[in-house]
Amino acid sequence: MAKTKKGAKTEIKHHSLFFPIVGTLLILISLVSIYLFLFTPIGIIRDTNSPSSPEQNNEKTTQNNRDTGIKENKTQIYPNIEVKKPEVLIYKIGEIVKFNNANVKVENVVSGTKIEGSEKWSSPCTTETGVLVKVRIYYKNTGNKSAYVSNFILYDSKDREFEAESMPFCIENRIVFTEKLNPGLELTFQSLYEIPKDAVDLKIRLSENIYISLGF
Repeated sequence: MAKTKKGAKTEIKHHSLFFPIVGTLLILISLVSIYLFLFTPIGIIRDTNSPSSPEQNNEKTTQNNRDTGIKENKTQIYPNIEVKKPEVLIYKIGEIVKFNNANVKVENVVSGTKIEGSEKWSSPCTTETGVLVKVRIYYKNTGNKSAYVSNFILYDSKDREFEAESMPFCIENRIVFTEKLNPGLELTFQSLYEIPKDAVDLKIRLSENIYISLGF
């Protein structure tokens, strides 16, 4: 009976220690959790705006490529459509080209290595390496406002541009820079061009798609 009572007391003692130990462990676990929550660096928590991992970068790159491909495909839905350019109109010497506010006509063309002056006292114009082209142009202002008239650009078959000489003494009624022309008035002036010998298919350009052919 004495042994039985002693064993019963020992068992009761072990049961009495179990609950305080478990309670202490729970308290420690709670304290550790609170500590980690309060003192864990913020950088460890992933931000949706922060740089992604390589795997996520690859996924984003793949998605961007897909989106780009979709956009490229959208731009290539109608690959055969072509934008039509304005029709090029070429007039001849003596033909009047009528615009909304002006009438223009090339009246005469003279070419050679030597162009005699229009006046007796004027000196001839000569060239040793190219060809001189003298053009007489008629211009009438048919609009309601004053217009500024200047020398036109000369083009050849290679689409080269030739500007008129600014101070040739062998021509008359030349335009040095620009000349103001009031509504209803007309003007006849001459332009002199020096071009290379291989220049052919010469044309005076009046607008983006309208030319007057000089005939050679």
